[in-house]
Amino acid sequence: HSANNNGAHSDSQAPPTVNTLLWIGGLFDTLAHVRYPFTLASGLPPPWTLAQLSLSSAGRAWGVSSLDSDVADLANAIAYFRGLRPGGRIVLMGHSTGCQDALHYLSSASAGNDRPMVDGIILQAPVSDREALVNQIGAEAVERANAAALAMREQGREGDCIPMALLKPLQWDLGITASRWLSLASLGGEDDMFSSDLKDTRLEETFGRIPKNMHVLLLSSGADEYVSKHVDVPAMLKRWAGFAERAGARVHKSSTNQVPGATHDLATVPDSVVRELIDRVVGFL
Repeated sequence: HSANNNGAHSDSQAPPTVNTLLWIGGLFDTLAHVRYPFTLASGLPPPWTLAQLSLSSAGRAWGVSSLDSDVADLANAIAYFRGLRPGGRIVLMGHSTGCQDALHYLSSASAGNDRPMVDGIILQAPVSDREALVNQIGAEAVERANAAALAMREQGREGDCIPMALLKPLQWDLGITASRWLSLASLGGEDDMFSSDLKDTRLEETFGRIPKNMHVLLLSSGADEYVSKHVDVPAMLKRWAGFAERAGARVHKSSTNQVPGATHDLATVPDSVVRELIDRVVGFL
């Protein structure tokens, strides 16, 4: 029994429900590498809490991992929080390549349909790794690496790492398997979800497979340094939202408006820009 403030007694009540925002970083990210989640966590209303996930692909391990591996990690984490906080809502928030993880979690096939469901997803700074690579090192260098990775796959060596010499223009000191490189850098690869030149059939496989009534928020950065200058981002956001809505998803009304002044990870932006992002997240939750 517990006593109320007026002295009356009542039966003990269950602890209050706690909702969880699960934040997933991008390539090379480790715990606390991206700073805005700390500000976001302090700005969430009760009963929401934020948890950063460190997947097995975190840091430099992404080169020998895959979206399917990330999804398996996510399923374990979601099952854990479902058990820890029964009755609470869970929303996935992907940052950068973490957006691919969140979308793949909802759109890819689940063996045995045993993947625990979430209540919504937020895609913050969804960008095309393929187009970003072309901008960074040029189309010719990307195609050379693609050709080498394709040859390795045809030889049954897709699990082997591509030659380090092909990564020299990127100055990346890590191993990347042929399969992961092709996933990120080839047209229609498994990671290739947010490129501006994707056909409707590809978007149907991703946004078009979001479950009915799933809540979705898109948070595209208005000054994202990894987005090609030629991309009509507002039109692309409307296209993504259209596929999700036709699948029955509930896309938040602010999703087709970019976050003004926001860079990719909001590392050097004014506090007002971070506040705008937090306000949108809180409004969505």
